[in-house]
Amino acid sequence: NALVGDPAEGVSASRVGASLQLGFPRRRSLMGSVITPQVSSDLQTWEDASAVITDTVVTPIDAVRERVTLTFETMSAARYVRLVVTDA
Repeated sequence: NALVGDPAEGVSASRVGASLQLGFPRRRSLMGSVITPQVSSDLQTWEDASAVITDTVVTPIDAVRERVTLTFETMSAARYVRLVVTDA
């Protein structure tokens, strides 16, 4: 499982100005897994959100895990966000 961690270090979301920040823990060595953020306005149709990410920060948690924080550009309408984990 690529997304692991203590619940206190789980997925978080917050507004920073007009942007959205999404943070999540992941294993440092994903061994070929790819994590793709997606957005939707209706929970039915999902789009790759890579084009609207303006910053990515990776911070070590321990020898096995790191925390990834993605900053999304301002979205004019409410959106749902999910992370899709696939094998490369």
